[in-house]
Amino acid sequence: MRSKICGILVLAAIGLTLEGVWGAPSSVTLLVVPARPRTVQLAFDMIRLRSVAVVAYHGEANTAEPVLHVWSGSDWKHVSLPDFTDKSFIPAGVPKTIVIGDDQTVPATLLRSLPWCSDIERLKTLNVADLINSLDRTLMFREHEWKWLAGRYGLSLTDVNAARRARNPYDTPRSKLPLDKREFKQEKGDLAPAELIEVKPADVSASTTTSKTKPVEKPPK
Repeated sequence: MRSKICGILVLAAIGLTLEGVWGAPSSVTLLVVPARPRTVQLAFDMIRLRSVAVVAYHGEANTAEPVLHVWSGSDWKHVSLPDFTDKSFIPAGVPKTIVIGDDQTVPATLLRSLPWCSDIERLKTLNVADLINSLDRTLMFREHEWKWLAGRYGLSLTDVNAARRARNPYDTPRSKLPLDKREFKQEKGDLAPAELIEVKPADVSASTTTSKTKPVEKPPK
């Protein structure tokens, strides 16, 4: 079931007893989030659902040296900007990085410090419902995960494929289905394609008019 989150956020307390990224597989998705309660909470929930690493940043668009921390699984570890730039802060492979925050929120220096990741996605919003819907493109939430996220954040859940599943293709009579039109190429010298001609009543009467003909002679003996 493909679903969509919509509604108003009910802010929950941040829990820190979550599984860390160091025990995760060798490849993780990196979430770079502003150090704000609601976005950090959402990032922790993504750790619970997928192989995700989290870096929180303090700063604004014009901050030359933003303060960075990576979640190790038990606490926050400070990360210098040079360590972030050369990716020495995390041993796992990072095929994709998702940076949360608009152009006024994310430090431009931070965006320039990701030369080691070829797939970078920007989510220019802090709205939790919009973030969850956007994160689904990468994390592909399951049905029970959609329900869990909706309940956790006090949001309503809409099944975007409900109308498609409700439609039964067998309800449409075959006579109303679109016909398959095909074009045939005619080579030089081929006979002209056959045509169906509607015969009008006048044509029928004319073609059935009797005429006097000479009787056929018997063959000689």
